[in-house]
Amino acid sequence: MFKIKSRAVFALCLLPALCLGGCQKKEAEAKNPDPSKLASQLLSDISFQDKLEETDKDAALTVLGLESYEDKVSDCAIYLGTGATAEEVVVLKTDDEKGAQEIKAVLKENHLPRLKEDFQNYVPAEVPKIEDAALYAKGQTVALCVSSDSDKALEIMEEAMG
Repeated sequence: MFKIKSRAVFALCLLPALCLGGCQKKEAEAKNPDPSKLASQLLSDISFQDKLEETDKDAALTVLGLESYEDKVSDCAIYLGTGATAEEVVVLKTDDEKGAQEIKAVLKENHLPRLKEDFQNYVPAEVPKIEDAALYAKGQTVALCVSSDSDKALEIMEEAMG
């Protein structure tokens, strides 16, 4: 009889823990926003010195050093400046999360250092923008914004991507 009561008490004590376990906050899933909409929001909410123009996918991927990732980019919105500044807005949607992380790494390790090198002697005042560029990837989306307000750009990206 004692064994049955102790098991019943144990089960009753365990029940709330099991019920509450299902109430834990789960990590938010990535939203994977439309690249054009996210790029438009960045362009409208952040002040740019340069006039950024939408660039076609092939040309932009070449400029960004992402030619070999063309087949992994399913959608994109890419706005580049005139060259007078380093400002740019890049939003890429990939086929999977792995592709997004790979592209983020290439932008961080290759594109931004090359951009910095290009502007160091040309327009040194642009270097801080490049060093502080907002680069964010979540889910299947990667976004890069080189501007004078990287904190606001990152906030917009995080909100849009979850």
